Amino acid sequence: MTEEDAIKLILNIHPFPGWSADSLYPHLKDQLSRLDFEILFEHNSHSIIHTYKQYLLHKLKNPNRQCIDKSIGTTQTVISLIQLHFTDLETHKEAEFASIRQCNAQASNLTFSLRLADLVWRIAGDQSTDMNYYSKRATLAAIYTSTLLYWYHTQAPIHEIIDFFAQRLQNLHAITKAGKTLEKSAKNLIKNTQLLRKVFSNP
Repeated sequence: MTEEDAIKLILNIHPFPGWSADSLYPHLKDQLSRLDFEILFEHNSHSIIHTYKQYLLHKLKNPNRQCIDKSIGTTQTVISLIQLHFTDLETHKEAEFASIRQCNAQASNLTFSLRLADLVWRIAGDQSTDMNYYSKRATLAAIYTSTLLYWYHTQAPIHEIIDFFAQRLQNLHAITKAGKTLEKSAKNLIKNTQLLRKVFSNP
């Protein structure tokens, strides 16, 4: 059994018992031995969650699932990819919410947000270089994290989650455009600060 096979079994456990090895293994003991389980995941929740996050990335970058028409433009492609990702999360949201709650998963969640942002931009055809390359990924990761927490706290339907994400992405584009075209002034600084609050906060 591969790590991905084990993760698929784990995501089908209901109710979800948490990400600790001791909580998960009793549900898998008919499929693999305890030794095999510990070899796969090093007997700790961090390793299991890390493998789960890897699985999510592999799903998104599967060419058979990337049926998005990129002629809709880069921004809409990004939104469509994030919608596809959240649709995946919705199928096993108990497990995802448990990973958000788990304290030692915080670093893993941050790393995942950055890796997801990089993957989304690459699939969308981004060819930026220099600091623009890093700023796009950092800001998309921040918006994604804000959206993920909004979903966690509200458990709103996916279409509302994507509206939340899209609005913050559009606010960010407004800030970027303003920074290129407007003079730096106290008035514009206040306006952009207000937009930034909308990007990274709940409504």
